[in-house]
Amino acid sequence: MSGDNELKVGTKYGAGKPQPSLVPYDAIAWLARVLEYGAAKYARGNWQKLDSEADRIKLLDALERHVGEFKSGKVFDVESKMPVIAHVLCNAVFLTYFLVRDGIPGSDPHELTDEQRQALSEAKTLGLMLAHEAKMKECD
Repeated sequence: MSGDNELKVGTKYGAGKPQPSLVPYDAIAWLARVLEYGAAKYARGNWQKLDSEADRIKLLDALERHVGEFKSGKVFDVESKMPVIAHVLCNAVFLTYFLVRDGIPGSDPHELTDEQRQALSEAKTLGLMLAHEAKMKECD
């Protein structure tokens, strides 16, 4: 049975929604491995119980320690044997989770502020301009 509202091609509305496909899979995989390590060491989801300001400072301290290790040339964590930068990512994810969960204005990735939408629009415009410039150089 065919109706007037029947779509002839598949449709999926995604404009304005986050695009997780932009995140490299290997980064996600290492994040998952670091989370597995933490779940084995502490307990699954233990990090979600880090509710106090002192706990948040500990997370930030850990992130900064791992950044320092990475900047000094250390590639792998001594204890977990996993990439130090994956531990940075993990701590950043924890801090982002709490930012969103606590309802900090402008922290919901599903509801961008006007300023965030404007910045995204400007980045797209800049990207188009840079692509055009690169194409023009190819033609020279």
